[in-house]
Amino acid sequence: MGLAPLAQAAGRNPRWEKLHTPSLFSAAVLLAGWALFGSLMLFVLGPSQPDFFLSGVFLTLTVFFLLVLRSSDWSGFPWVAGLTLTCAGLSFNAAWAGTVGLLPAAEHFWLGQSLSLIPTTADLFWLNLLLQIVPWWRKQGQVVSVRLSWQKHDLAAPFLFWPTAFLLSWLLWFAIAQTLPLLLLTSSANALFLSPAVLAGSLLTLSFLHLLWLHRTAWTTHVTLCSLFLTLFTLWRVSIPGFFHLPLFLALWSAVVLSAHFLWEKHQWGAETTQVIRQALSQWPERSLITAVAVLALPPHVSLIERLTALAIVTGSAASLG
Repeated sequence: MGLAPLAQAAGRNPRWEKLHTPSLFSAAVLLAGWALFGSLMLFVLGPSQPDFFLSGVFLTLTVFFLLVLRSSDWSGFPWVAGLTLTCAGLSFNAAWAGTVGLLPAAEHFWLGQSLSLIPTTADLFWLNLLLQIVPWWRKQGQVVSVRLSWQKHDLAAPFLFWPTAFLLSWLLWFAIAQTLPLLLLTSSANALFLSPAVLAGSLLTLSFLHLLWLHRTAWTTHVTLCSLFLTLFTLWRVSIPGFFHLPLFLALWSAVVLSAHFLWEKHQWGAETTQVIRQALSQWPERSLITAVAVLALPPHVSLIERLTALAIVTGSAASLG
């Protein structure tokens, strides 16, 4: 008796299918899980000579976990597929640019070095591209699931979460890079170091604006305003010589936020669709003014003219706020 009839007979045997199919599936998922764990370790720690092998592993794992959606209704597989696809693009950019992993890249901040703008742009472009899966899946998700014979899964949430998580990590590192000189009381006269940071901050702010357009909530509004604040503060430090200009900048920032709040309340742009954004923006003028007043009394080396200018702006803004 040949092997082909034996295989056909085994395939028709329900006991054989019940015994071996779940075990083979579990073994494949376990093997993919170990491969994912090792790939994430390499992705975070970073090899000394990055290559395209890691991005190929992530892409293979993405295909595997997407194929698993046909036979499993576990809600965790779309999240794993979203993570692997996100890492596939980021690791590809790292290998293409010859950069290191996430943790070694943090050394650039402590050493006062700027990250290359090209891989930064490529990473942000990839994350924004993944965010476009969210509206596409909301429109075409049911049709795609039927054509691919997938179980009932939601890909919108994972592809909203993972790019957002990486964008937030970028914002965290950017905030550390721009506020660390203030804590260490170091000068920021090197405009060549900060100029790429201004461009990177601008791209990061545009990415958060894209996220806000897709997911209009209070927390996305606050994060977008934080990114805009850090970008403008970096531009301020590059454009204005010297160091102690934080009180005047905070006073001007408070006036700008207050003006934006008043204009939005007057014209009601977006009507009901932007109500959540307006409510989140309304919390910024008062808190910005309190921060500006507190910081105004801290730096001892600010000139009298600058201190009086900041105080006049804060007083006028507070009077407008009532």
